[in-house]
Amino acid sequence: MQVVILCGGQGTRIRDVADDLPKPSLRLDCPDQVQVHGTSPEDRWCLTLAETGLEAMTRCRVKRIEKYITSEHFLLTYGDAVADINLRQLVAFHLGHDKIGTVTAVRPPGRFGELDLDGRKVVAFNEKLLPSRGRISGGFFVFHRCIFERLQDDLDLIFEQAPLRQLAQDGELMAYLHNGFWQPMDNSRDYRYLNELWSQGKAPWNTWDTRRQKAIA
Repeated sequence: MQVVILCGGQGTRIRDVADDLPKPSLRLDCPDQVQVHGTSPEDRWCLTLAETGLEAMTRCRVKRIEKYITSEHFLLTYGDAVADINLRQLVAFHLGHDKIGTVTAVRPPGRFGELDLDGRKVVAFNEKLLPSRGRISGGFFVFHRCIFERLQDDLDLIFEQAPLRQLAQDGELMAYLHNGFWQPMDNSRDYRYLNELWSQGKAPWNTWDTRRQKAIA
């Protein structure tokens, strides 16, 4: 199954870390810096880099890669969050229903501690970060290719707004519930946190390196 990763954009949300740090992409001007991790013979990747325009918003970007999608279903995600989602289970869930799309519903990490109140009486004071009780889109999707019929090549249209809202209103969007690790990298705080997890060998999203998995365990 094909995978689409939206990794363009201008990196505006991470500019408190660096002005020239966009979402992840290959260094085409420095091919000697491109690293391939892993030597599994079945990992015969075929990578297509699609230029969708500097000013194009996400809905337009997705529409413009339609010609490269040859499979009936495809995965889609962004380049600014990591998770330990079981992709095989996600795909199996999607193929098990007859709807157009599947969104991974995650519990976002809390930005602050929480106070549990009974009226004005504090019954619990939680200083550490806690997961939110609600769910949000984790940015990991699976779609039937007919989703392209709902998109227009318009620079200003955002995929997460009208297209997905209409899909939900039409009853064509299902939620795959993920209760494991999920973390975005939207700012310098997220940047430091995720890099610390990685450097300490405690990155839950690293499901391919058995040496680091032992460190996490």
